[in-house]
Amino acid sequence: MTSTTISTNTQSNEAALETGPVVGYFLGHEIHAWVRVPEGVYVYDGIAPGPRPGMVDMTKLKSDEICISPGLCYKLDPSI
Repeated sequence: MTSTTISTNTQSNEAALETGPVVGYFLGHEIHAWVRVPEGVYVYDGIAPGPRPGMVDMTKLKSDEICISPGLCYKLDPSI
């Protein structure tokens, strides 16, 4: 597993405990199907909103979303 930096609209710099399979790449970084953090499992939901690729407007993230550098948005999966 590679190290990732995760940010939310309330916290930042949290490391993923586990990541799912790679489903693609964005700006040279792996896109994982899902990530597990202490709060739960988040599934890939797209590129996070921002003024340009890799720049994220953290105020646009919803309370059930996290952002992984360089701008990958993951949504909480309540079923897991």
